[in-house]
Amino acid sequence: MREYNAILDVTSRRNMIYRILAVSWYYPNMELVESLVEGEFAAVLNMCLGCIEDEEKIEQLTDEYTRELIGRSNIRTLRRMLTQDYTMLFLAPTPENSVISLYESVYTCREHLLMQEAAVQTKRFYEQAGFQLKDSFKDMPDHIGVELEFMHWLTDMEYTALKQGNTSEGQRYLMAQKQFFQQHLSHWVQDFCHQVAERAESYFYREMAALTDKVMKQEPGGELNVTFNFAQATAGRA
Repeated sequence: MREYNAILDVTSRRNMIYRILAVSWYYPNMELVESLVEGEFAAVLNMCLGCIEDEEKIEQLTDEYTRELIGRSNIRTLRRMLTQDYTMLFLAPTPENSVISLYESVYTCREHLLMQEAAVQTKRFYEQAGFQLKDSFKDMPDHIGVELEFMHWLTDMEYTALKQGNTSEGQRYLMAQKQFFQQHLSHWVQDFCHQVAERAESYFYREMAALTDKVMKQEPGGELNVTFNFAQATAGRA
């Protein structure tokens, strides 16, 4: 039982991590800015510490968020800062720099074009898993925010199944996470993170790139460990 509860705890923390990562790579909205100003964002990060290696680094990250917010407690000021950095990084090329692409196709297609095979494959993967994009979402399915949001959804479905004692269903969603990571996220997100870390002006985007990169680096081993423990912890359950 103790082992089973540990699996639930890890799944819950991974779920929160992917929620944070997904929200961070969409265009900065008021929900993100308010969570930063009110401390909710840092609080959730601290709750996830046990699921991320190098806890001191994440504690430093949350401390730096707080420092960056000093003097920027005005929500509009903070949103303007994040919006400017996001626009510079991903939306508005300059004579010195092209934009960093938010889409898997650009990294995995030889011609570096949008809406290539990766977009088709991710959309198909979502549909087969039962994940539906919001009707209001008009962007491409291989956007980094969508791919991370899908991982958030998968971990949420896994956690729900485990809480209900449905271990076979939980295992199915865990395997879907592993498959999606290996087929998609592992091929391009670290490259994306390295570019952001080099060019971001705000501490927020530099450190979110570092955090995303760290999660990607440890995710395969973490999932394999969880799978092994999962098999032991669920022995004898339906």
